[in-house]
Amino acid sequence: LDCVLPCPFTPETDPMIHWTKEPEYTPVHSYYRNQHQHLFQHENYRNRTTLSDQGISTGDAPLQLHKVNVSDEGRYTCYVTTVRLDNVQESSVNLTVYGE
Repeated sequence: LDCVLPCPFTPETDPMIHWTKEPEYTPVHSYYRNQHQHLFQHENYRNRTTLSDQGISTGDAPLQLHKVNVSDEGRYTCYVTTVRLDNVQESSVNLTVYGE
């Protein structure tokens, strides 16, 4: 089972997008310099996330989480900023998983 976590934001030039899971701010997915950045992605999310870059220019960076399981339950936050680290935007969503 997959799910999509929304991340609306005001469009920026060359945005940096970071998805994390609270409370430890576990790195789930990052995108910057027009590339998906998997180097610091937590091992629990490797090969399980997709961030559609089609909507980034219009202010949409939804994260698709594949093979959702109970341990994925929790609060996810999407941070969007620029390379200059100005105008930080964030949005959070709670994921509830029923069953296994």
